[in-house]
Amino acid sequence: MHEGRGRLADLVRAAREGRGWSSYGLAFRAVVDAKTVRDLEARRVERPTPRTLAKLAAALGLPLDELERAADRDAAAGAGHDG
Repeated sequence: MHEGRGRLADLVRAAREGRGWSSYGLAFRAVVDAKTVRDLEARRVERPTPRTLAKLAAALGLPLDELERAADRDAAAGAGHDG
């Protein structure tokens, strides 16, 4: 994993765990697939769709722009790297 990446994953995980929810519990509340949450938190998702970010933000009670900024920083940190 490249340094600087994973801000979105860490933000979502911390918010979810702070509420005492499992990844399945977040997925249920956000109306997304549980695999989506697991993959996001495991940093297997490069950039979630805007719709997924909006659903996660609403379920977690976080500002959408906070999740978008974290996703943007992750994308910028990964730009130009071949893994």
